[in-house]
Amino acid sequence: MSTPVKYGDISREANDLFTKDFPLDGVKFDAKTTQKSGESYSLKTTYDKSGVLTAPEASVDLKFRHGISSTIACALDASTLSASTKISSLAPYFKVKGVSSKIDVKVPLDVSAGKSPEVKISADYVHPRFITSGAYDHSKEALTADAVSVYKGFVLGTQVGVSAKTFDVTKYEGTVGYTYGKLAGAVALTDKMNSVSAWLFTALTPYMDTVFQAKHDLRKTTTFVEAATKFYYDNDTTFKAKINSDALLGLSAALQVNPGMKVAFSTSTNCSQVYK
Repeated sequence: MSTPVKYGDISREANDLFTKDFPLDGVKFDAKTTQKSGESYSLKTTYDKSGVLTAPEASVDLKFRHGISSTIACALDASTLSASTKISSLAPYFKVKGVSSKIDVKVPLDVSAGKSPEVKISADYVHPRFITSGAYDHSKEALTADAVSVYKGFVLGTQVGVSAKTFDVTKYEGTVGYTYGKLAGAVALTDKMNSVSAWLFTALTPYMDTVFQAKHDLRKTTTFVEAATKFYYDNDTTFKAKINSDALLGLSAALQVNPGMKVAFSTSTNCSQVYK
């Protein structure tokens, strides 16, 4: 890793293989299309293991760009009756090179439910060797701060969370990793240093990505192991599979129908329950 990324993105490439496109249990269908003008439309539905078909989730995303420094994104979720607005800018207000800011606002359309708007404010400072970030979540009354530094393939990151109401420390964790060619790995201490995890990501061929991960709870002395792989059949078709120590098997297939439309189908099942 030669350029710094946000703390939450250190393990994103590995985590996406484990979580993206996989339902918890059942069958999932996901379709999304994006127009040249920037707006996108998506439709999701899940058929769970009990045989229940969930109501389709429909959403619309719109993006508007103002000059080269600001972007406004609007989203409408028909299933939860909520709308969200994200305003991102390269901080013309700070007048400091490398500083950017973002404001995320989610407004519920169903006012009878008594839900209040969710507001998140964040700011980043990016340097060629490190990046620092700070965020405030109004709905959770939480403050978070993190810092990530890179040097010759090594990456070191830490994150701290504080309650904005009581100023109690709610979380602190750290990650150290290393990238060499098409191999990448990291070790992280999370959950207030009560959990340790390690993962190894490989992309030794242009047709397949593979990741292995192990998590150990220092309080419960339990270990969880999982592995996942992604196969690139061609430029438009991919297949994914994962298995973990709880015998949960996941399979996924995604097809790029055209440059603006993607369709994904995925399923997961507990192998230990197959013959019961």
